[in-house]
Amino acid sequence: MSATAKKDDLTKMEDKLTIAIKENKKMVDSTITAIISRLSKLEKEVETYHKEREAWQKEKEEWAKERANMKEELELLKASMVSLTPEEGEINMNKTEALKEELTKSLTESMENKLEATKEGWIDIVKKNIKKEAKEKAQKEEALIVHTTIEEEKMRHARRLNVRITGLEEKEGSTPESDGKTLCKILGYKEESPPFIKSWRTGRDPTKKRALILHFPSEDIRSTFLRKRVILRALDGPPIYLDDDLTPMQVAHRRACMPRVHQVRKEGKKASYRDGRVIIDGKAIP
Repeated sequence: MSATAKKDDLTKMEDKLTIAIKENKKMVDSTITAIISRLSKLEKEVETYHKEREAWQKEKEEWAKERANMKEELELLKASMVSLTPEEGEINMNKTEALKEELTKSLTESMENKLEATKEGWIDIVKKNIKKEAKEKAQKEEALIVHTTIEEEKMRHARRLNVRITGLEEKEGSTPESDGKTLCKILGYKEESPPFIKSWRTGRDPTKKRALILHFPSEDIRSTFLRKRVILRALDGPPIYLDDDLTPMQVAHRRACMPRVHQVRKEGKKASYRDGRVIIDGKAIP
């Protein structure tokens, strides 16, 4: 290595050392500044503590002086009470009784005012509670109505493709499916391809007359099936009825609407109850 190269290396090392010394100095200066700042803060805190301690000490001394004064006054009062003559004692007793009456009257008035205020407060509280209970009751009733409406809509949606059949005899050993196929055969359907996809009987006691429910795949197929009920009117024996599978709420509504339907029929118009509505001459009446 030549002398020039060595000189360059030494120069570079000196530059690096200079930079390192400067950075180290900055770090040391920063640390010293932080320490000085912290010490200054601590000195202020100590000074504040001493001032507060001096104030507490003065306040303690004032309390001690006041206590001593009160004790001295109490001793003087005791001495004056002992030195009283009977006449003076009687006068002081009269003053004491008067003061007692005045104090009792003041306390009574204060209690009456407090009781009146308490009474008014209780009245306000009762009124607020009544309003709160009425509001909560209204909210519960509203929630119940909403819940009932939602449940009713669910039931109607689930039953919209059903047909309820009453009057169809439930023979021993038969099943809802076989009874449904028998009825469909009477209405002109092929026994091997009935239009319904599900069937069941209502209730659990087979000894009682139970309705047969048939579920159809679409509204069109269901409507076509219902139009064939005119065939059942020409049959001999007990009548068989095809009807919508109504919810309990719809049944109650139909029961309430039927007198109107009968009255309209007497007037010579066509009337029926279908899909939860009264139909008169083909128009739904609210």
